[in-house]
Amino acid sequence: MGILRRVKDILAANLNDLIDQAENPLLTARQVIRELDDEIVALRWKMRLEDVRVEQARRRLTRKQMEVAAWQARAERASGEGKELMVRAALERKRVLEEEAKDLETAWWEIAQERQSREQRMRELEGRAQETRRKKESLVARARSGRSSSDFIPVAAMQAADDIGKSTEAVAIEAELEQI
Repeated sequence: MGILRRVKDILAANLNDLIDQAENPLLTARQVIRELDDEIVALRWKMRLEDVRVEQARRRLTRKQMEVAAWQARAERASGEGKELMVRAALERKRVLEEEAKDLETAWWEIAQERQSREQRMRELEGRAQETRRKKESLVARARSGRSSSDFIPVAAMQAADDIGKSTEAVAIEAELEQI
């Protein structure tokens, strides 16, 4: 049992080591940036839809408020004419419309709050994306400056070399990326 466990641990460690060697910090940074950008685009789309919903809710609320005012005027007119039954019906309709307007106002408020939270989330994502871009540029600059001018290798060649094996600097750079 002990031998099998040791063999299993050794194989797991070797597998993890191979996976770590296969990762490229620049490719990882690009992937993180791509995912953040995709999420930002999706949030912007949702925010546009919410803008439409907010505007629609505002219009419905305005219409309801106008209907409430119209039924109030009808009740006052019926009261002036001495039509008690019409006054009660108009005031009852006005009360129902006021409740609907209150519900619409609550819905409008909730939609506006959702939009604000998405806007805050988008700002956070944009900040993270900018920070990741800066770190990626730092990685590229560090990789370029780490070599003397005589053995300058283009970035694409350095990335291919990273697939073969990592240097100590690449491990440090990858640790920085994990902090993102």
